[in-house]
Amino acid sequence: SRTIGVIADGADGSVSVTLRVHGEGFLLADTEERDARVDGFGVALASLAREDGVVSRVAWSQLACPAGVDDHLAYLEAAARDDPDEQLRAAYLELVAETAAAAVRTEVLVTLTTSIGRAGRGDAALVTAARRLCEEAGLFASELSRAGLVVTGPLPAGAIARALRERLDPAGARHLDRRGGSLGEAARLVAPPNALPLSIEEHS
Repeated sequence: SRTIGVIADGADGSVSVTLRVHGEGFLLADTEERDARVDGFGVALASLAREDGVVSRVAWSQLACPAGVDDHLAYLEAAARDDPDEQLRAAYLELVAETAAAAVRTEVLVTLTTSIGRAGRGDAALVTAARRLCEEAGLFASELSRAGLVVTGPLPAGAIARALRERLDPAGARHLDRRGGSLGEAARLVAPPNALPLSIEEHS
């Protein structure tokens, strides 16, 4: 079994789950393929608007930050031949260095929310609402997959914490990757208590 991170908001009485979504090859597809994918995305959204549906809000966020080339350089080092052509190697590393500044990593998260009030009150109602929302998220993910999108999730709490941390401090992602340590960190997870910055500076 896998764990799922559920965000419970006591202020408005809601619970939310988050999916990671990305597309591949959209810009390279022909017009007919693009139209089909857009139509498929519309069908996926429409599936949430059923009269008996439990989703009350759909939100998305996109992160765009420097991608860095550390992983690529590490791969080159590990896959290097015993007798590389030093001239070609130097030329390629120069090309990588020149393009590093323009390399951008993007991530899109889609969050589905439902009201706990629809399931009653108390902890049992929260669990019921979360279970129904996860089922709805699974159906939504299937519709997105049919639209040609790649879906991961609902995400576990550690992945949600990592996403929040990266959005608050995009440059800090490299430090998290280098830190290593636990299996959770190796899987690009962050403990929920570490999702927020350890210090804040205010400037007037």
